[in-house]
Amino acid sequence: MVVVILLQAVPNAWAQRRSSWGRSVSLSSHERAPFVDVKTTHELEEAKLGRKIADCRDFPSDNNCTLTITGEEEEVLVAATQHAVSAHGHEDTAEVRDWLRQNLKDEAVSS
Repeated sequence: MVVVILLQAVPNAWAQRRSSWGRSVSLSSHERAPFVDVKTTHELEEAKLGRKIADCRDFPSDNNCTLTITGEEEEVLVAATQHAVSAHGHEDTAEVRDWLRQNLKDEAVSS
């Protein structure tokens, strides 16, 4: 099993320590310990595979729409359905949602 460690800087509000007299003292940027988030490669791949894209540029439209929606499948489906209704005049029906779901693409995995 491969383990990937992601390092993130600690926000300034969290980067404080107590001096010996009980006062808060800010840590300088080189003193700040990173926040460590450990994920296996399986967890990283699982997170990437769950993301979908709905891109209006893939389909002809009267208004030459260029909207792209990216996220987890269900949230993209909800947003794309709302957009299809409000911007393109479709009705919110099971058929439209099914068509949108069938035309979602997987987000490109970047390394």
